[in-house]
Amino acid sequence: MPSAKVRDIAGRKHVHKARHSSRKPAQAAIEYLTTYGWAILIIAIAISLLYAFVLAPSFVAPQKCTMSIGASCNDVILGSTATASKVVMVLSNSQKYSLNNPQLTLNIPNIGNVTGSCYPSYVLPGGSIICNVTIPSGYSAGSVVSGSMYLAGQTCTSGSESCSTNPIQTFEGTVAAHSQPILASEPVSISLYADNLTPSINSGQTMITATVTLLGYPLPGATVNFTQNAGSNFTLVPSSSTTNSNGKAVSYLSSTKAGVVTVNATFADHTSSITLTYQPQKYYTTQVYTTTGSGGSGTGTYTTQQYAVLCQPTISFSGLTTVTVSWCGGTAPYTVTLYSGSSPNCALDTNVVATNSGITTTSTSFSISSGSAYYCATVTDSSSSQQSEGSGSGVSSTTSIATIVTNAATNAATNAATTITNAATNAATNAATTVTNAATNAATTITNAATNAATNAATTITNAATNAVTRITNKATNAATNAATNAATNAATNAATNAATHTTNAATHTTNAATHSTNAATHTTNAASSSGGGSVYGSTMVLLANGTYIPAKNVKPGYILESYNFILNKMAPSAVTYVTTTMVNNTYVINGNLSVDADEIIFLNGAWNRAFNAKVGDVLYDPVTNSNVTIYNISVKNTGGIVYDFYLAPNNNFVAAGYLIDTKTTVTSSVTGTSMILLANGTQMQVSNLQIGDSVMSYNFSANKFVPSTVVAVLPVISDNEYIINGNLVVDAGEPVSGVNGDNTVLASNLQVGDTLLNPATGQQITINSITIVHGIFLLYDVNTAPIDNYIVNGYIVT
Repeated sequence: MPSAKVRDIAGRKHVHKARHSSRKPAQAAIEYLTTYGWAILIIAIAISLLYAFVLAPSFVAPQKCTMSIGASCNDVILGSTATASKVVMVLSNSQKYSLNNPQLTLNIPNIGNVTGSCYPSYVLPGGSIICNVTIPSGYSAGSVVSGSMYLAGQTCTSGSESCSTNPIQTFEGTVAAHSQPILASEPVSISLYADNLTPSINSGQTMITATVTLLGYPLPGATVNFTQNAGSNFTLVPSSSTTNSNGKAVSYLSSTKAGVVTVNATFADHTSSITLTYQPQKYYTTQVYTTTGSGGSGTGTYTTQQYAVLCQPTISFSGLTTVTVSWCGGTAPYTVTLYSGSSPNCALDTNVVATNSGITTTSTSFSISSGSAYYCATVTDSSSSQQSEGSGSGVSSTTSIATIVTNAATNAATNAATTITNAATNAATNAATTVTNAATNAATTITNAATNAATNAATTITNAATNAVTRITNKATNAATNAATNAATNAATNAATNAATHTTNAATHTTNAATHSTNAATHTTNAASSSGGGSVYGSTMVLLANGTYIPAKNVKPGYILESYNFILNKMAPSAVTYVTTTMVNNTYVINGNLSVDADEIIFLNGAWNRAFNAKVGDVLYDPVTNSNVTIYNISVKNTGGIVYDFYLAPNNNFVAAGYLIDTKTTVTSSVTGTSMILLANGTQMQVSNLQIGDSVMSYNFSANKFVPSTVVAVLPVISDNEYIINGNLVVDAGEPVSGVNGDNTVLASNLQVGDTLLNPATGQQITINSITIVHGIFLLYDVNTAPIDNYIVNGYIVT
């Protein structure tokens, strides 16, 4: 017999069936959809995906290209005809190093490998790479083409284009694109714009803007090279610039000479040109005019702008009958009028002597008489009615031709008499001098012979005596030295052995206390008298990246030392950027082989600390064996010498005597070596070619003018960042930039878009419209100048 529970369940089922059978059809349908809706939804999604990627028109499928490392893919375009296709890809160099000679290969199913060209041939970190690949097959519009892609190139760890022998690296990715009609023109274009096509000479810099586009869109990160064809009187800086986010790169042109100049801007194999015509310097003149009418008359003024004769004429005389007028500048042909009078004031000399017209050179001559005391001249060039005046003294009106002739005769006689007298005097003087010299030489010869004989005899005797004394002294010195050395060696050996083998706690504590007291006293002395070392002695052995040790004094800039990367927790090579030496007055010898001064930073007890804080029982770190080494002996001396300090990158520490030491912050405040620095003579030079003692142009903010300064230091610096300001000023984050928003000095890392920078050549404030930050490893230069510690780079003031 079923239990009560079983009967209850059966009864409920019976009731449920009875209710179900009594529902309406609409309600039943709703409950059916609620129960099985999830299954219907999955089927709908599957049909949608099938349509999107298989059945739908191919232009619905996504267009993409991806790369895991080395580069990032920004866009891909596939243009096709019935017989051939072209793939254009826009990539970016995502490495921290530059890429040389990039080349792209696509692997397309049923086609195989096809290789195309990429440009530019040298791509900076973050720079754009444009690649063209031609596929020998046509595709119908909207069809999808996919495959693998391989970007090959040489990684330039040196930061320059001299890396053509470096190994080629290949980065792999995938590409998928839908076909569209073939591109009607080249995908990349470059255009040029100048803010003034007819500037005046010596009027400051004219901004030349190059715009690079890809398929009509701005292309950032493109390196544009600028050139001009008109010679050294025209200055174009910088010679290369990187496009900003708007695809624009800027250079600046200035001139000291009138003429026509063509500026070319090149990106990869695309070039655009623009022509500028530099005009002579202009001046403004105010003229007075008179008006007459029924109401009376009046006067007014108007101002006109004209080209000036650039310098005043000069007047020179040739004999008694010719005067020559010379000048410079202006525009040929010229008209020259010569005036005469009796006053040194040209405004009062109004007698016209003659007028020469149509002169094409910058000088002309006139015939004159001897009747006037003063002459003046005016020169008018062909582009202006403005006259530039000059004056000169002529022949005195009180002097007649006869008087001049008489004077000439008198002068001739006087000159003849003077010539005879001089000749006789010279002959007598020469004869007396010859006799005197002969006697003097004879006496000197006799004296020299006697002196030499006496000197040689005395020298021989002295040498013999000296040698005898030296032999006796050497024997005595050697004996004394050997005895002292043996005694000192035995004493030092016994003391070291006893100290090393002493195991009594009381003795150890006493040693520690004594050592600590000595360290404290030594540090006090060092604080008062040390020259601030923080370095190792030259005999200390330093570990190279190849596993060998060399003395610290032999380390040079460019050497690769073994260092420790605390981010990766492993050994890593670092490059020595520069080496400094310092004279110190103390020595700390730890465990008998690590010789440093009191301020040297060592990795002590798991943290960075100064050497003067070390004590017996502390531990040093040996990164080669990844082990701690206990300090068992510290020798402190109040005598010092020369110590060596190394600056390394990317890890600023190294291994000396087997221990990890010397961490510090790498020097900042630097500019790129390709930056153009303004020299005091008005020319420009790459910063990398600068030498100590060169004279550069600085800017005195108190006087608001240029002044020369001398380069006192040029230090190569490895930096992990570059700030690219307005596409042409490239510095690191710590570089102070002057003339910001007036005359403020601000670190590059604190500059903002919208700030203004002073262009000292024009006195204008240039708005910052772009700041690009690039991370990697870069070789920069820290430049120091005196008496004013700033200089002009690419038209901006930095310190």
